[in-house]
Amino acid sequence: MSHSLKTDNELLSQLRSLTSNLLWMSEADYPFEVFIWDEKTITPEQLKAKTGHNLDIPIEVKEIDKFFKQAVKEEDWHNEEEKTEVKQYQLLLKMLKQNLNNIQVYRLGKVEVDIYIIGVTASGHLAGISTKAVET
Repeated sequence: MSHSLKTDNELLSQLRSLTSNLLWMSEADYPFEVFIWDEKTITPEQLKAKTGHNLDIPIEVKEIDKFFKQAVKEEDWHNEEEKTEVKQYQLLLKMLKQNLNNIQVYRLGKVEVDIYIIGVTASGHLAGISTKAVET
């Protein structure tokens, strides 16, 4: 038991360091929050309830690669800072995919969108990162 807990803790601290100075770009830029939950599975309705959202808020489920598509793509016109950020997103995506199973990206709401990237840890708990996007 203590072994898997350590694994979850290691995962959380790795996620914290990978997201510490990363902002999700939209019309407003938001930081990432790292979380772990006791639940083993979650439905969109349970997610809404757990995160304090109205049950009638629209929810969209995305595939992780589609979600990060732009963030991990290096462009010729990127400056050094942008290239560094792309590399950070590539590392983050790789880390998430290596350490979490059944990853889903949930987008709750319109205009101000709450984003939860959730997967199952080695010990069977739900963990991931959340952020916000503003899309008008």
